[in-house]
Amino acid sequence: MPTIELFAVQPYMRLTDYLDAEAFYAKMETLFVKAESLRVDRRSAALIAFPEELATFLALVGRQEFIRGASTIDEAYTRVGKVLWPQLARTMWSQRTLSLRRAFFHLTAKDPWRIWHTTMADLARRFSMTVAAGTALLPENRLGYATEAFSPASAHVYNLAMMLDPSGAPLSITRKVNLVPGQEDRLGLAAAPVESALDVVALPTRPDVTLATAICYDAFAVAHTDHEPGFHGLLPDLDQKGVHILIQPSANPWPWDQPWPLDHERPPRLRKEQWCQESLPTALVPLRSVAVAVNPQLLFCGLSLHFDGQSAIWVRGTQGIEALAVAPSFRAESDSECVVHAQWNP
Repeated sequence: MPTIELFAVQPYMRLTDYLDAEAFYAKMETLFVKAESLRVDRRSAALIAFPEELATFLALVGRQEFIRGASTIDEAYTRVGKVLWPQLARTMWSQRTLSLRRAFFHLTAKDPWRIWHTTMADLARRFSMTVAAGTALLPENRLGYATEAFSPASAHVYNLAMMLDPSGAPLSITRKVNLVPGQEDRLGLAAAPVESALDVVALPTRPDVTLATAICYDAFAVAHTDHEPGFHGLLPDLDQKGVHILIQPSANPWPWDQPWPLDHERPPRLRKEQWCQESLPTALVPLRSVAVAVNPQLLFCGLSLHFDGQSAIWVRGTQGIEALAVAPSFRAESDSECVVHAQWNP
C-alpha cells in the first residue's frame, strides 16, 4: 500500500493576516503551496494539519481600526467593546450571559466561521488533501458544518476544531474538553463533554486508517495543576476506539525555552521539557492503537500574547516513541515558519 503523506504546519501569524478574507486566504495558500512542494507521491493520501487558535483572530476582521495601537489583548477587547456596546448588550441579553467576551465571540462568529470554512474547503479541493484546519473560538453552528452560513446553536462558546476531506466536505468537528487554567478559563469558554470529543473517522481514500483530533491540552497525560479534578486526558479513550493517526493542534501560551510558571516541581522545568514529559512523547507510550501523531504549533506574538513551540510528527517505532520529523525552530518569528513533513507507512 502507498505511504501516507503527513504535514504539520507551523505558521507565523501576524495581525495583518487577519485583515480580511483575502489576506487570510493568501496566507493559508502560501502554506499549502509549501506543503505541496514537499509532497513525494501525489498518488498517496495526504493529511495536512494546522494549529490551535489559527482562526480565532478572524473575529477582528473589519475591526482593526478599533484596536490600532492597543498593547494588550485586554485593551483591544475594551476598545472593541466600547464601539460595539449596543450590539454586545443585546447579545448578552439574548444569550443570557454576563460574560462580555463570550458575547463578543457570539456577535462576531459569522465572519470567522465563513472565512475559515470557505478558505480551508477551497484549498482542500485545490490541493486534494485531508485538512485538519486548526481551531477557532466559536459557538456550535445550528445550521451544521457543510455551509458557510452561521447561526449559534446555544450560548456556549467552545475551542472548536474542524476537519475536512479532499472535496472540502466536513469530516469531523471536535470541541475541546480540558480548558487551560489561567488562559482559556478566563475567556468564558465552555468545556465539551468527554463523549462528544471522541469522534473517529476514516482517512479518505484509505478507509483502513482512522484518525481523530485531541485539541492540545486534551492530549496531555496529566493535569497542569492540582486544582483540576475534572481533567480527563483523551488519548486512552481514543486508543480504545482504534485510532491510528492522532492530530494534536496546539497553541502554547508560554515561552518554550523558559521555566514553566505552572510547574509544581522546584526548580520548575522548561516548558519544552514539561511538554515532552506530559504530552505526546510520553502520553503515547502506553497506547496500542495510535501509531502516529501530528502536532502543529502556532507562532504568534502581539497584543501581549505569545505563542511559540516546536511542531513535530511522532511515530511508534521499534524503540518506542520516535520523532519522524521536527521543526528546526520554535521561536515566534517569521524565520521559524515551516511545514514539517513525513511519510508514514501503516
